[in-house]
Amino acid sequence: MHTPYTKDHKIVPRVFRALCPLFGQAPATTLIVDGGLEHLTESDWAAVFKTFHRLEHIVFDGAGGLTAMFRGLRRTSDEAPHCCPRLSVVEMDPKSPRIVATDCLFDSMLSALSVRAEKGLHLERVHLGLVHDTEDHYPKNEAMYGERLRALVPCVEYFSTCTSEVPRMVCRCQVDVQSYDVGIGSLSKPIMRLSSMRPRKEV
Repeated sequence: MHTPYTKDHKIVPRVFRALCPLFGQAPATTLIVDGGLEHLTESDWAAVFKTFHRLEHIVFDGAGGLTAMFRGLRRTSDEAPHCCPRLSVVEMDPKSPRIVATDCLFDSMLSALSVRAEKGLHLERVHLGLVHDTEDHYPKNEAMYGERLRALVPCVEYFSTCTSEVPRMVCRCQVDVQSYDVGIGSLSKPIMRLSSMRPRKEV
């Protein structure tokens, strides 16, 4: 479901919180979220990670921030010995990014990935398509966070909206799956999608 962002503060949390009770038994491996991500809390994400422990691939097409997601991932990774052990790809839309690059985002990401690495749980790829407010924002982030991220994840793709910089390693992922669409009404685009089949990777 696609909704006007003016209504996301009501609809996105309601739909997201319905995933666990409605689809908790589904063998979902892929989660796609579109909408106002800033309206989701750490507890919302922790509940999803605890319920859908087969997740392998998370895709974000929405706007806002992802600090709460990474904090929820760290929380569940701390609490559960094998939280989402197959989680391998976290992907943010590179074509029209709407997620802002902030220190809080990178700090929460590094914290979650470090905790998981200590447990032997490693992502294979992180795709960062982020919004930057100035030309020098990207190189500053690259210098501050790039090497630490690559020490935890073999493939890090970091795209800037303000520069022509390209990532150091590029790989593509094509998703072709059967899915469970979660929506309200008869609008054209699902706001969230759970899939029970694995994405196909092209390198």
